[in-house]
Amino acid sequence: MQKVTLFLISALILATVSFSGCNKPNPNIDLLYKKWKLVAFVNESDGTNRPPQPDSPNNYWIEFKTDNTLTGVSSTNALTGTFDIRNNSTISISSWGSTDINELFDGELFIESLCSSQHFSVTATELKLFYSDTEYLLFNIYQNETE
Repeated sequence: MQKVTLFLISALILATVSFSGCNKPNPNIDLLYKKWKLVAFVNESDGTNRPPQPDSPNNYWIEFKTDNTLTGVSSTNALTGTFDIRNNSTISISSWGSTDINELFDGELFIESLCSSQHFSVTATELKLFYSDTEYLLFNIYQNETE
């Protein structure tokens, strides 16, 4: 009986150690917590890569903060919200709020795409927020000389 118990405990420990390796932390997750500037709406299925309009250094940016809040600016409005990260690359943006000025050009698309974001990919210089399997918002690190 002791051998069976010892075998079951060993098997349980081995299974726990083996399965814990399947959900390794994303070492790049801390790279997300920066200020990002939208540079393009990308559609991989048709190969389009289009910059947002109107394009200005002061619009189309977001900043992810370590307290799971975000701030940003669309084409004309200040944005606030919260986000949740699961499984190291799945993102959900919620509790969305903004000022109430009519959006220009790609403003509505920017907001809708942010709210629909499902997963992300991040490097030291680039963030991709996917709002479908083939479409994403492409961001670079925000660099504004007036800040």
